[in-house]
Order: sequence, then structure tokens, then C-alpha cells
Amino acid sequence: MKLNRVIAISVCALAPALSGLAAAKGLDTAPFWSAKTTAASFAQLQDQRLAHARAIVDKMIAAQGKRTVENTLRPYDDALLELDAVSSQADLMANVHPDSAIRAAAELAGQKAEALSTEYSLNRGLYDALAAIDLTGADAETRYYVEKTLRDFRLAGVDKDEATRTKIKALRDSLVQISQEFERNIRSGKRSITAGSAAELDGLPADYIERHKPGPDGKITLTTDYPDAIPVFSYAKNEDLRKRMYMEYNNRAYPANLATLQRLIRKRAELAQLLAYPDYADYITADKMVGSEKSAAAFIDQIVSASGPRAETEYKVLLDRKRKDVPDASVVNAWESNYYQELVKKSEYNFDAQNVRPYFPYDRVKQGVLDVTATLFGVQFKRAKDAPVWDPSVECFDVLDGGKLAGRFYLDMHPRADKYTHAAQFAVRTGVTGRQIPEAALICNFPGGVAGDPGLMEHGDVRTFFHEFGHLLHSM
Repeated sequence: MKLNRVIAISVCALAPALSGLAAAKGLDTAPFWSAKTTAASFAQLQDQRLAHARAIVDKMIAAQGKRTVENTLRPYDDALLELDAVSSQADLMANVHPDSAIRAAAELAGQKAEALSTEYSLNRGLYDALAAIDLTGADAETRYYVEKTLRDFRLAGVDKDEATRTKIKALRDSLVQISQEFERNIRSGKRSITAGSAAELDGLPADYIERHKPGPDGKITLTTDYPDAIPVFSYAKNEDLRKRMYMEYNNRAYPANLATLQRLIRKRAELAQLLAYPDYADYITADKMVGSEKSAAAFIDQIVSASGPRAETEYKVLLDRKRKDVPDASVVNAWESNYYQELVKKSEYNFDAQNVRPYFPYDRVKQGVLDVTATLFGVQFKRAKDAPVWDPSVECFDVLDGGKLAGRFYLDMHPRADKYTHAAQFAVRTGVTGRQIPEAALICNFPGGVAGDPGLMEHGDVRTFFHEFGHLLHSM
């Protein structure tokens, strides 16, 4: 989710104040992807939501009389719910949908949502309306919400003159597009290397070698997708193979993103200076617990100092192990680190990660994660086989609490072309009691997803699954 500062506080903060409106509208339980099968239908719905958000705020600003939570804060929160839905769903679809037209429509919808959000953040009339709310008798949560919201307006530049606000808006709109470009280059930047024969795959698991057959030219193609790359880093005895994979993996989106990143840095610096901050680091930490760039840097230095001696000890262990293979070695290169870590685990701790992999086929791990978390939280997860999804590989689950529908999530867990390449949870709809159920998606790139492939996972993959599923439960 990439909403700007003004709408970064969850709309759930105002859930108690929304209860009356929620009861009037009824609970929305329809899957979020219903009726969004084309780029046109997706774009149309997002435009309708943004138009509704604009109409709500315009009406609220124009209202006369005393400002209250009921006539000012609640409508503002309704508008944020619409913005939240557009921004979140656009972000997800831009990163996962297999149709390039829908990805493009999602990027455009995201730009429109951010543009409207920025417009609101610089709207002095909106700020004045929220600042005028009579909070007499309001609960602590509502007071906190208003306090932080007004602070975020000021950080956004609402108190600057009109000319400066116009420059801020142009910069923010530009930053959204540059960020999308940066992410798009990574998504589409899959690379590959080739091995001359199966002999170059020595050390890799048997099932891995079985899945990677030589092509007509006798060469074996390995991609930079996680299921291909991570085993090479950990197990391949051939250093040249590891190095070539490391270079290709870490050069995704190169050189295109060098220029993109420089533009991003320049625009961020310009924005910070317009807002009277010395640099972007000071600006972006102003509303964080750390408070400033100086404190953040000091904290990093403190961590480096505290962890340095242990890091040096562990590095020496790896170097000593490497010297058994290369007696005159003086350095453990980045593409060797995982490999020698695995060798040390075997020699010093009698732990062979390859012997563990057969215990972690993807489907078994998935069921284990579901069973453990359902028991821990006292809920049920029920597969919703008929729910609309954006790719046939995606699975949808309803979350039942006491037998009643309490949320919904989607598992999009294996690599494919032009899909987000890391592991993350994407919130797609904020839950508001009595009004709408929460929905979220888990986007990963684990082994499996191909007929006949059990998808044997590394122990690190299993940890990642649990970690990201925790974020998903947070959204629920």
C-alpha cells in the first residue's frame, strides 16, 4: 500500500465512530475481484470510487455550521475508505495480474488515487474543516486520530503558499510515476544463465536437476526466480555457476533502474527542501518513532558496533572453511556466503539442509501454516473455490470466526512472468466492523505450482511463509 502521509493512519482508527453509518449500509462481503475481469471494468470501478471520494469531501467542506465528528470526520473517513480501496487494489493488480492491459490500468488508477490523495493533503479548506471539529466528549482514539491527521497535513505542506503547494503536488505526482517505473523494471527484469551440462549442477538436489532438463542445444537454462536461484546459491559446487547466477540475480532491472533511481533521489530531495527539510531522510523520519535522520543514523551505527565483533567471528568461520578448498583464500565473496554456510552447518552441526527439504513439500507446508494459525487464533480457514481470482493458480480462503465470515485472503504463491518477484502481503480492503470484511493477498515465489512438482521448500522458505502469513493475519 502506497498511500501518502495524510491517509496513512488506518481508517480502522475511526471504527467506533463509523458504527452508525455501517449499520445503515450493511456488511459488504463480496470478493473484491468480482466484476473486474477486464482493464476497462477495473478502471471504471476505480474511477467511480475516486469520484465518490471527491463528492464526499466536496460536500463536507461546503457544509455550514458547527464542525463535529458526525458531519466532518466521518465523511472524511468514508472518502479515505474509497481511496484506500483504489490504491491498495491498484497496487496489487499492477504487481500480479498476468494481463499487461490490466497492469497498465492498475498503474494509472494508482496514479489517480495518489494524485487525489496529494490534492487532499494540500487542501487548506479540508484541513481547516478537520481542525475545527469540536472534540468535546470524544474518546481518546478519535482525539489521537485527529491529532495525527492534522500533523500529517502540515508535514505534507498544507500550510505553504499556493505556489509552493502547486510545486509539491507536481513533485508528488512525478514521484508516483517514477516509483511505478522502478518496480515495473524489476518485475519484468527476469534474467537467466545457462549450464553447459548436468555436471555443472553438481551439488544441487536431485529433484532440482530432474526439473531442469537440457534443451535441444544441450544447455540447461536457470532463471533468476527464487526456486531456481536460491538452491544455486546454497548448494552448487561450481563457483562459476554461483557467481553468474549472483550477478544476474542482483542486476535485474540494470541498467534501466540506475537512471530511474537517480531521478527518484533528485525529486525526493527537491520535495524535502520545498518542505523546509535539509534532506529527504530528515523529512521521511519526521513522523516516525526515530524522529530524525540523525537519530536513525546513530541507531544504525549502534547496531553495527554491537554486531561487528560477532560478524567478524562468523566471517572467519566461513573463511576457514573455504580455505579447506582454496588454501590461499583471503576473502569469502558474496556468491559464496550461502554455500559455505551450508557446509559449516554440515561439518559443525551435522545439519544437512537438503535432507530437510523432503519434509517441506509446498502443499504440506501450506496446510501446516493454516492449521497452526487457525488453532492459535481460534478461527477456521475455508477454501472458497468459486471466488473470482486474477490467475488460475491463485487460491482464495474465507476466514470464519465462530462460524461467521470475518475476512478473506488470497494465496498467489509461485513465480510467473511479470509478477512481483519477492514475498509480501498486500492489503486490498480495510475491514470495518459491520460495514466491510477485510481482504488481503499473500504474494510469494515458492517452489511448486507445476504438475508433478511437489515444490520442496527450503527451511528459509518455510520461515518466510509463516512470517508473511503473520502480516496477512494482521490485516484480518
